[in-house]
Amino acid sequence: MTETPDTRVDSDRRELSTSTDGPAGPDPSRIENPVASQHENAPLSLEDVFGILRNERRQHVLSYLLITDDEPVQLGHLAEHIAAIENDKPIKALDSQERKRVYVAL
Repeated sequence: MTETPDTRVDSDRRELSTSTDGPAGPDPSRIENPVASQHENAPLSLEDVFGILRNERRQHVLSYLLITDDEPVQLGHLAEHIAAIENDKPIKALDSQERKRVYVAL
């Protein structure tokens, strides 16, 4: 397939029309994400689940999400909660570096 000014071929060899694209390139909302569509409903293997849960911080995240009753969680509150657990001190006793270390990692 030859490229013309009206078409572009991405790495997966799918043709994307660029006739309505602006000077900055294609509109991201029009480009299909092949990774997301492939894994959207794929079940995790038992090995993957155990691999995810091997990380103690991930366990803390899941525990915190369980106690929030399906309410949206603010990242700052989650980071404080985990930092308090990891530093074995109350949230009010945390310094900014302890909070920041967890916040950035999340």
